[in-house]
Amino acid sequence: AWMDDTLRAIYDASLSMAKQLSMEVVAEGVEDRNDWELLRQTGCDYAQGNFVSVPLLPADFSHWLEEWQSRVQNGLVTPPASP
Repeated sequence: AWMDDTLRAIYDASLSMAKQLSMEVVAEGVEDRNDWELLRQTGCDYAQGNFVSVPLLPADFSHWLEEWQSRVQNGLVTPPASP
């Protein structure tokens, strides 16, 4: 949605409607940092996609968590702002 006006309009409308209904929003298909930053800037609650993680086995979760925390600490991912 960050580079396609039609997808952005659909995203904005869906996000707005969900927020008006007091729903939490999960964005699917988050593939890169540009997708991630759009979600952060627009107030999307959750993200799902290969930028966050490929599908994992439960045994691989702790390793993923360490890598994710490293990405955040190194500025590769900006964490959401505290409420």
